[in-house]
Amino acid sequence: MPLARGTAATGYVVLLALFLAVGRPVTAQIPQGVQVDWEAILNQSPAAFMASVGPWLLPSTRGAPSLDVTALPVVERTLPTMRTIIEALNNDTWCI
Repeated sequence: MPLARGTAATGYVVLLALFLAVGRPVTAQIPQGVQVDWEAILNQSPAAFMASVGPWLLPSTRGAPSLDVTALPVVERTLPTMRTIIEALNNDTWCI
């Protein structure tokens, strides 16, 4: 069972959500015997982690459309102060 602990499952769900948010859903299953959380914990750098999970994770996202980052607003201009960041995070008008 690759994701036996709650924190590992939560981290994997967040990873899948991030890929989904940029329009690249993950279609791959975790290979048998691989524990993604331990790969992240035991690798000494993000590059080493990506080298271990990238070969099975990233090809499953290739067919999905990519995000045009040039069309997105610049965060520093949209939320220039800590106050505007907190206001944006506390804004609940999206659920009305």
